Amino acid sequence: MKNVLVRSGPLGVLVCLFVVCLAWLTFWRIALVAMYWSRFEDVVDLWRVFPIGLRMDTIVLCELFAIPTALYFLLPGTRVCQRAALLCFAAVAALLVHMELSTPSFIAEYDTRPNQIYFEYLRYPREVFGTLLKSYPLQLGAITALVTLLTVWFYRFGWRQMVRARDWSWRTRALCLPLVIIVMFMGARSTFGHRPANLSTASFSQNHLANGLAVSSTYSLLNAIYLHLHYVGS
Repeated sequence: MKNVLVRSGPLGVLVCLFVVCLAWLTFWRIALVAMYWSRFEDVVDLWRVFPIGLRMDTIVLCELFAIPTALYFLLPGTRVCQRAALLCFAAVAALLVHMELSTPSFIAEYDTRPNQIYFEYLRYPREVFGTLLKSYPLQLGAITALVTLLTVWFYRFGWRQMVRARDWSWRTRALCLPLVIIVMFMGARSTFGHRPANLSTASFSQNHLANGLAVSSTYSLLNAIYLHLHYVGS
């Protein structure tokens, strides 16, 4: 398997980074289900939260990976350009790590994943950061340290994959990119129907927390931002 990924060049690198992010989101979904297990006694077919979650995670990762992937395939294959593209992937990983680590405290306060309320907080970062620093200094420090450590690990992991991967010419990468973009576009839509999959796709029970855990906190936040912008634009 390792040799296959190496021979796959940039495609193998992309698959490795994608799988790592997918594994992180799945791990936290399992952890949150275990954490709030007593809340799901009345939920029939709770197991569905995992395949639905896998689908919704694929959607958000395809969306977030689009720009870094385009940079990785289109920039010249120099070490500097590869590191620049990898920094974009690492920024995505940092977002995913931060959002999942901050989820338990948000659920404890609002009984849902980060949503419109979280987005409103982001509009006043200085005030919110000052309040968190005074009220939860240890938790804030721990989350900051974990986000930093895991993002650095992700960057180093990604760089090892890039160094090991077989070099492709710029022409080969440019020719391959449209196919990759098509696959990612299909992954982001997650359906051949008229309307792409959305938050309602993850609704499988009458328990709002169970439905909320079927999506990642990053998806929940981005959906809240999209709805806000759509409302303002209309």
